Amino acid sequence: MMNTIKLFTSLLMLVMLLAVQQSQAQTHQQQLVLGAEVPWGKNELISPAELAARLKNKPGSAPVILNMGVVEDIPGAQHIGPVTDKANAVKLKKLLATVPKSAEVLVYCGCCPFAKCPNIRPAYTALKAQGYTYVKVLDLPDNLQKNWVAKGYPVVKQP
Repeated sequence: MMNTIKLFTSLLMLVMLLAVQQSQAQTHQQQLVLGAEVPWGKNELISPAELAARLKNKPGSAPVILNMGVVEDIPGAQHIGPVTDKANAVKLKKLLATVPKSAEVLVYCGCCPFAKCPNIRPAYTALKAQGYTYVKVLDLPDNLQKNWVAKGYPVVKQP
């Protein structure tokens, strides 16, 4: 009986250790973008469902929304484009001159899979470098079309 308890305890500890290792590996994998760790934390991601609900139910509670890509605009979004382009960086700086540093600012792109997006990391980093403390990233793992539009969430129709 004692050997059975020791064996069970050892197996349980092994399973727990493997679960912790798997969880750590998944977290690290989620943080990899373009072969490097992302500068934002998990708590700085906002799901499409959460943003869509805020836009629908509490329009006044929506963050300052910045479209950093070449995709459709989410209602209320300011279309900036990639900040690696000098003109877009100037446009962002001019817009931010009117936004308090403590405001919630949400950035998104959605041009390609999140893990390969060349626009999100520079935008997030630029906002943090300018002293914005409440920066969020819209979590679009595939792209805006699949993770937003196909789910029926609104976009601004271009003329």
